[in-house]
Amino acid sequence: MNSLLIVETLAIGDELLTGKIADSNSAFVGGALFENGFRLSRQNVIPDEKKAIQSAIGELAARAHVVVCFGGLGPTSDDITAAVVAELIQKPLVEDPASRERLIAYLNSRQRSLTEQTLKQVRVPEGSEVIPNFVGAAPGFRISLGQCQFFFLPGVPDEMKPMFHHSVMSVIKRNSPVSGEVESCVWRCIGIVESEVQRLMDPIESSLPDGMWLGYRTRFPENYLYLYCHAPDPQKRKSLIEKWKPEIESRLEPFCYGREDRDLETWVLDLLKSKKKNIVCAESCTGGLVVQRLTQISGASDWVWGGFVTYQIAAKQDMLGIRLNQSTDAVSQQCSVQLAQAALAKSGCDIALGITGYMGPTGGTADEPLGTVWIAVANREGKLLTERIGLPPRSRALLQWGAASFALNAVRKFLK
Repeated sequence: MNSLLIVETLAIGDELLTGKIADSNSAFVGGALFENGFRLSRQNVIPDEKKAIQSAIGELAARAHVVVCFGGLGPTSDDITAAVVAELIQKPLVEDPASRERLIAYLNSRQRSLTEQTLKQVRVPEGSEVIPNFVGAAPGFRISLGQCQFFFLPGVPDEMKPMFHHSVMSVIKRNSPVSGEVESCVWRCIGIVESEVQRLMDPIESSLPDGMWLGYRTRFPENYLYLYCHAPDPQKRKSLIEKWKPEIESRLEPFCYGREDRDLETWVLDLLKSKKKNIVCAESCTGGLVVQRLTQISGASDWVWGGFVTYQIAAKQDMLGIRLNQSTDAVSQQCSVQLAQAALAKSGCDIALGITGYMGPTGGTADEPLGTVWIAVANREGKLLTERIGLPPRSRALLQWGAASFALNAVRKFLK
């Protein structure tokens, strides 16, 4: 892993230290760096206080090459980052004309007036490099202190992310001694735990030549494996990657659903498009999450009919005509099959998914403990796929996400 460039994050905000919100921005930056062959050196979180901000900037300038800062650029009294930085570098705050124009256009479109509070957001330290914000009101800005480049971005993730990709990542690559000389590929896996991925990769990792390394990332219930290659010659990088791909793929083949950075739902929707099939979902334990994930993708309306959220036993009977002898029958192979087949009949779709399970923190039986998920996928020609998944102890929200992921993967396998 490239460790020559020291990159840190600085998250500014009282709410980050009181447990009201988590610093998801640093996690995003860490992931983006990792996928490009870099590693985030450290995450820092401080309150909205002048002394804390100035002290942190001084410490970071002495040890890092790049610092990505979030927060404190908004219109309220606790948004003091721009003013504190301006004082630190002994420059006044000035309005950025382009950002002011975008702000006025935004306010006019919503029949709102320009106020001193809204104008505060478009002021940056004089002489700093402005980073445009095409999503929100507050621009970011960039300054240099000694060897260190500081990027100050909004704390709102939907605003920060495109600004980071457009204006920060390019600088990191350009400033890195190995910029443009790292190539990578990824294997996205489900149904295998991280320790087992490591066990399968131990022989390969010990045999990789200098300049090649493996990276691991977990996003429950998935695990991603990255192969990196650093070499000045692009042809050599490509040939080395191609040389090691077959060995890695042979070990991960039963678990790998994709070789590109695309989510499961994107793979599934692309398969539905390519095969010109539409799908209906009958969801119990996931509460509609499978359909929600599919319909986040543009164009899903052409291939996703919709779904039945049959959470209670009464809903299964009233919506789909499924009669169960006892409550424990609701989490069973038979119930998942009935859900899929009834949804298929009701909708007239080509493919149907049925899913049911115990998401906790209560429920479960000796035979079907907490975390048990039954999945069924069926089509109009009578083909049927069923799976029983045992998810490890996690929060209810994570178990629902995991169940939806395995359901999407079952559809993917069925379509393949």
